[in-house]
Amino acid sequence: MRILGALAAALVLAAPAAAKPQIVGGSPAPAGSWPSTVFLYGTYQGQPYGCTGSVVSPEWIVTAAHCAYGAPGKFAESMTAILGAKDYTDRSTGEVIGIDRLVVHQAYDPVKDLNDVAVFHLSRPTTAPAIRLATKDEHAAHRYISYVDEPNAAGWGRTDARSTVDTTILQQAYLRIHSAAECGVVAGFDPNTQVCAATEGKAGACHGDSGGPLVAFDATTREPVLWGITSYGPQSGAKLDPCSTLLPVVYSWVPAFADFIRSQAGAPAAIVQAPASAPSGPVPPPPTASCIAARKKLAPAKKAENRAFKHLRSLRRSHAGRKAERRASKRYHDLRTKRIRISASIGRLCS
Repeated sequence: MRILGALAAALVLAAPAAAKPQIVGGSPAPAGSWPSTVFLYGTYQGQPYGCTGSVVSPEWIVTAAHCAYGAPGKFAESMTAILGAKDYTDRSTGEVIGIDRLVVHQAYDPVKDLNDVAVFHLSRPTTAPAIRLATKDEHAAHRYISYVDEPNAAGWGRTDARSTVDTTILQQAYLRIHSAAECGVVAGFDPNTQVCAATEGKAGACHGDSGGPLVAFDATTREPVLWGITSYGPQSGAKLDPCSTLLPVVYSWVPAFADFIRSQAGAPAAIVQAPASAPSGPVPPPPTASCIAARKKLAPAKKAENRAFKHLRSLRRSHAGRKAERRASKRYHDLRTKRIRISASIGRLCS
């Protein structure tokens, strides 16, 4: 029997609870309910991106390997962890700690999305508690349980199936953990190193949830243990919306990587060698709510400006007349001025 099949069969479903939260569609996590969950703020060539991770020791975060890269084969130029905050733009709570080392699993395959696991080293220890790793050997002493409708996944990812709605508030959900056979609907799924989960038609994960936790619970203590690390969704290949809940999300299965995680997070920092292009230098501050709001306005402003320019150019080529050209020219210049003002506000609010 495959390893995953043995443990998945032992992952008991307990009786339903009252709440039915969702990530895609939104359910804010109560403050303090995910103390080990971390927002990861990366930048590459001046562009920001976000992921989610979990504290596994005072100086180490575990996340998805693809979160280490700002572009294919290119490590992030800077990376910051925001810990203990429900809203990552709220600077009155939590810790902001720079990340100075990225250690990607040696067998990570970005083409096949296999071994999608990495650990990030914090430049100073955090006070946030570490989450326990689910391991294969623990199965002999404990049965891991997934309580129906009990939130078992969290992240700061987008909250709609089309991946258009951002949030700065940590979201949580109950995702049904599938059997290995059910996960077989995903092409290339590896039951020895991956697990999949979703509540069909109701809840799933989205962009920004990458690297975030999927937990199971210790049947004896009810303590959450890290069961999966959010890796990818197969929706685009099936011609669905990118975060559709009609197909499950694939997670790197933590028991298969517990030795790797512990070999890094349990070793003295000086022993672990950083990639040559790992983040270094001053830690950039996390974006404020005003900065995020300004950035959201820029893309539609650029599109409107481009449409107005194309319309003006079309009128000039067709000799539509001076009156029509004047109106189109005025609209283009108004939209261009608006776009310039938004860009200026981003420079002011996001610096």
